[in-house]
Amino acid sequence: MTAGIAVWLAAGWIHAAPVRIELPPENPVLKPGAGSDLVRGQCLMCHSSEYFTTQPPLPRAYWKGAVEKMQGKYGAPIGAEQVEPLVDYLFRNYGAPEARK
Repeated sequence: MTAGIAVWLAAGWIHAAPVRIELPPENPVLKPGAGSDLVRGQCLMCHSSEYFTTQPPLPRAYWKGAVEKMQGKYGAPIGAEQVEPLVDYLFRNYGAPEARK
């Protein structure tokens, strides 16, 4: 470091301007249907809607395991009576098509 820069830094004359970052608003777009309100209330508090909408088509077992993991391991406030309706909605709308028949 040159002596001139050291003097500026030591004197406190160089200040970084604050950085302001604005993210676009989240506009969750989920497929309509039974259970969509439950997903909005239980899942979108932590996940963006893209978490669901960009997943590859996954089997029901995956969605059930994901919901149970969020509930058990991460402490998501999902009641036991809400697990199956959540899984039903996620699988019906974002699950593997061949398994939905």
